[in-house]
Amino acid sequence: MVGEYPTSLTLTQDGVPTATDDTILKLLPIVGTPIAQAIVDQATLNFDSVMINNPGETDFATDINGLIGNTGPFDAEITFPSGSTVSWINNDNESPIGQIAMPQVSAKADVGAVLALTNVPFNVVSADNMGDFVGYSLNAESFEWSVSAENMVVIAMGTPFPGINMKKSVTLKGFNGLQGLVIEKYDLPSNDPDGIHLVLTASLPNPSNIGIEMGTVEFANIFDGQDIGFVKTVGLKLLPDAIAPVAMEGTLTKQTTEAGLAALGNMFRMALSGGAPNLIVK
Repeated sequence: MVGEYPTSLTLTQDGVPTATDDTILKLLPIVGTPIAQAIVDQATLNFDSVMINNPGETDFATDINGLIGNTGPFDAEITFPSGSTVSWINNDNESPIGQIAMPQVSAKADVGAVLALTNVPFNVVSADNMGDFVGYSLNAESFEWSVSAENMVVIAMGTPFPGINMKKSVTLKGFNGLQGLVIEKYDLPSNDPDGIHLVLTASLPNPSNIGIEMGTVEFANIFDGQDIGFVKTVGLKLLPDAIAPVAMEGTLTKQTTEAGLAALGNMFRMALSGGAPNLIVK
């Protein structure tokens, strides 16, 4: 067009002040928290073993080994300011039994958080629920826990993402009646005021991946269907998925009934003839 001539112009302007701030960082928790929650929702929780130490009526310490898996592509630190709640799932009903003071755990990208926790405090929140659970787990082949946590904080890429919640179910093996007690050796070394002193050496397999320090435990001696005495052990400790040696001492008590005298006599006759009396300890 007439009067218009194209040209190239290079412009440089020095000394113009510029500045940036951390405003963008304030958006990260807003944008990232829903993403962190979605990752936690799809994560998995598994307990390989749980050891109960120094059990009391209201609290005890636990050693927990397991894995929080499928935690996503970033390294992260996970904190539990409110701890976590353990509930027993009984016929689709959740019965809270305790509160775990979970420590901070570290998750590795594409691996997860390996749990190797020791002396984690466990506070009983309901004695009734705990009693029902213990009674069930002693005889069950397996049971299920619900593990939940609120107000978790996930720290990833140097940024904390608060307000994360978690709820996972965990299946553990029960004690199945502790049926495998094997008496390896017994001895009657002396008399007791109420009968004959009895010393037993036995082994007790624990089929559960929960272990427990049981302390002093007393057992009844049964032979031919008759209660013929008792034995007790001190410091019994059942490790998860392990066989515990058990040293027991007690008394074969004096029998006054015809059935009791017959049972005791049969046991002695079998022992003296080199047999193996089927003495039941329970």
